[in-house]
Amino acid sequence: MDMVDISMTLEELEVENWGDPENGATGLIRKCLALRRKPLKGFHQR
Repeated sequence: MDMVDISMTLEELEVENWGDPENGATGLIRKCLALRRKPLKGFHQR
């Protein structure tokens, strides 16, 4: 199993940019797109 660099974001790991939310996008869409740009080390288990 390959090690993952937790300083990277999902966008960087997947090498795929989904772009910015369109006008009128729901809060869920905005949150999902923002989370794809958050470094993995910023996620925590609850």
